[in-house]
Amino acid sequence: MDIELKPVLQKAFELQQWIEIQQDGLEIKADNAVRVPGALFDLAIEYQAGIAHLCMGRIYGPAFALVRAQFEALVRGVLASPFCNARGTQTLC
Repeated sequence: MDIELKPVLQKAFELQQWIEIQQDGLEIKADNAVRVPGALFDLAIEYQAGIAHLCMGRIYGPAFALVRAQFEALVRGVLASPFCNARGTQTLC
């Protein structure tokens, strides 16, 4: 493994563990105002873990492919959030 990549992956795994600890036992209302943004944010979190695992195994092509998917899920979650919260479920959620 590349010497510069090792500390970055270590931080990525630490972030993944921190997120798991923060979400453990967390109850989120499943109303329509948070369903779509929440699913998109969850995808972004899961993609981060997948990217770290792929890079650890030196499988860089699929890891880079997931970076785009992760970015799109994050941006869509951010953009969907105000619509779902302000307008309810009639327009987007």
